[in-house]
This record gives sequence, structure tokens and C-alpha cells, in this order.
Amino acid sequence: MGLSEEYANRIGKNAITLGFKEVSTLPLDEWEVLKAGRYEKQEVKDEKEKPIVFIITSTYNGFPPDNAKEFDKFISAKREKSDEPLKGLRYMGMDGSGLSSLGSTVSQDPTAGVSIRYISPDSQPAAKGALSNVNGCPSGPTRHIEVELPEEVKYQAGDHLEISPENEPGLVEKIAIAFGYAPEAVFEVTVDSSTSKSLSSRSLAAVIKGPCTIRNALTYYADLLAAPSRQFLGVCVSAISKEYPELEKDYLEKITIR
Repeated sequence: MGLSEEYANRIGKNAITLGFKEVSTLPLDEWEVLKAGRYEKQEVKDEKEKPIVFIITSTYNGFPPDNAKEFDKFISAKREKSDEPLKGLRYMGMDGSGLSSLGSTVSQDPTAGVSIRYISPDSQPAAKGALSNVNGCPSGPTRHIEVELPEEVKYQAGDHLEISPENEPGLVEKIAIAFGYAPEAVFEVTVDSSTSKSLSSRSLAAVIKGPCTIRNALTYYADLLAAPSRQFLGVCVSAISKEYPELEKDYLEKITIR
């Protein structure tokens, strides 16, 4: 969930790019090993052909995320010493909260496989749906905020407060105009999974489903005040260096990692 899901998807896409076959990314509770109760060892001619599993997750106040509860039970279950359900499996565990630099060496175009189609205002069903398209299920970054609760409200470990923020209308208007967008224009994003190799699962192209207006996209989906990610800056460096070769790429890279 959150960062862990993003990094898992990124590792999966990078693995495909590097030539690995039969790559799959899925929630821990959907892992076939849990359903079978153990890893079924596969006979292979070459050790390099053995499967490898990357387990990327985080904890919430010491508790597993919602999509890893069964996995937590599986690895926490008491067993005899001779019972080794994962014997023969190559695996690596990663803490999803500490992978901020993962994938920084992969410089792929995140817009590959992403296309945008603008919809005519005359298309009433699409236009009507676009006006009501807001981010009802946010998947952005986590912020640490301390909240003072009323006396009658009790807090239990694991409780979470979900907030769906909105960007300030004036800022939304300025950014739309700066990029030459009409705020009320309706668009729809299409992602071709066969050619999209480095699209973040938290990017606007991935989370905006169906027709949406430019205004709603900037108001409810875009994190306009957050610091740009290293991946985003890397894409900017690549684009600027191609458009303006007189600006040395090394110099641009130095100013973006400070």
C-alpha cells in the first residue's frame, strides 16, 4: 500500500525491462504460496532459473497492512523446526518505508504508453461525469500530523484518519493558465500496459479514472505543493538536455540532487 505498492510495481516493471520472464506483482495475501500452505519446489536445470520473490511491505503502528494480514499469520504461525514452508525459495524482504532512492538509476520515460484524449463539451454523458470526478480514494504520500481529539473520542492503536485535501482555487487557476490549459476542458487518460514500463502507480495518469476536467485534476488529484520527486527531476533533466544541448546534463543533474 502507498510507497510499498509503488516500489513493488517499479521493481516489477524494471525486471521486465531487464529481461526477466513471468514477472508478476500482487498483494501479499494473494500470493499462491499462502493458498498452498508452502512453496512447491520446482525442478530446474540451472540455478539461475529458480524463482525469486521480493517482499515489500510496511507496518502501521506495528500491525500489518490490510492486504498482508494473512501473510502475517502465515509467517508468524508456530511450526516444528523440521517444517520449512519456504525451503528452496529465494526471497528478499524490504521495508517499504525506507526505499526513497530505489530506482533512481533507471532513466525511462514515464509517459511512454500514456495517451490523453480531449473530449468535446457536446458529449453530455462524459462531460457530466468529468464534473463529478474527484479523488475519492487518495493514494498519495503519508504525512505525520498530530491531532488533538475531543475528550469523548478514544484512540486505539492502528486507528487512522483519512483526509482528502483540495488545492486552493487560485493556485489551480494559475497553474492551468501557465500550462495553457482551459480549466473546464474535459480529458481522459489511456495507459497501454504493454509499453508503459515506468509509470508510477501514484501518478495522475494511473489514478485518474474516466473523463475528468483539468480543474478537478489539479484540485483533487495533483499534489501541487509537494517537493518534486527525484524521478520527476530526472525526467526534466533528460528533456531539457535534449531540447537545450548547450546546458550540460552533468550540471543539471547536480542542481537537481542538492
